[in-house]
Amino acid sequence: MLLWEIAETELPFAEYKYEVDIRNKILEDPIRLPFKSHMPIKWEMLVLKATSCDPDKRPQFKKILAKLKDLSDTTAKYYKAHYLYKNFLEPQCSREQRLNQAAKLFKETADDSDMTISQYYYASAFEYFCKAAHKGDASSMFNVGNMYYEGVGVEKNVKEGIHWIKMAAYNDVASAVKLWEERISNFKC
Repeated sequence: MLLWEIAETELPFAEYKYEVDIRNKILEDPIRLPFKSHMPIKWEMLVLKATSCDPDKRPQFKKILAKLKDLSDTTAKYYKAHYLYKNFLEPQCSREQRLNQAAKLFKETADDSDMTISQYYYASAFEYFCKAAHKGDASSMFNVGNMYYEGVGVEKNVKEGIHWIKMAAYNDVASAVKLWEERISNFKC
């Protein structure tokens, strides 16, 4: 149940007012809480095994922990990105910075695993980066430029990518300045 709660960021059986109603529901039907959001398949399989109707088929807690450890780096990055993107965490920074952090983590999980959901979120972050870039957010300018330049989450457009990277470099975004100096400044469109 806890794994499902972490994934869905809500309490199971929240529609029931009394504990006795939850108990009766569990006794009537097997527990199969549906995932409303896209979960990494390995996470979903672990939850399904852990909530099996047959207690003998449920993995021991030590095995669940070992499996979580195997999933931890990529899965933890995914969930941190997901929580940032959906604004489930207490804001520690601006909206643009939060979305930049989320996109960076989604990109890392998309690059390091077969998590297609990370690729989806990374692509949808492009829309928010564009809005922020047009409002003058320099980090978002770099993200838009890099996504266009590399063709990540958007159709590759080197000329448009160079434009945004150049704008970010003019605004002293260190990664944009470095990319400009190392790869782009002598590039001819």
